[in-house]
Amino acid sequence: MGSTQKILFVGQKLQELEGFCDCPLYEDIKLIIRLKIEEHKKDGCKIISSLNLGVETWAIEEAWNQRAPYDVYVPFDNFHLNWPHASRKTYASLIKHASQKIIVDTGPYAYQKL
Repeated sequence: MGSTQKILFVGQKLQELEGFCDCPLYEDIKLIIRLKIEEHKKDGCKIISSLNLGVETWAIEEAWNQRAPYDVYVPFDNFHLNWPHASRKTYASLIKHASQKIIVDTGPYAYQKL
């Protein structure tokens, strides 16, 4: 039996993209994510992401919208606690539907490790 193909979505820190949904590349990035998931979903691939703010969350939101399976590799337990309320709510909703949630580092949060 063959192994499942996986697509890993990672992206620039949003500060480098000049913001969140109002960054100049937002619509282009979202389109690329949507097309890549559509292209590979039929092959039974699984989406992988950290669910960090920005590209990682956008990818998991699109996976959820397309009902594609996804795994979340969380950098630190509770690393989302300092996020804005709406972002924490999105995180909680998406992570509960993940096929797997893996906590990568059980140590304390450190921005430099992201």
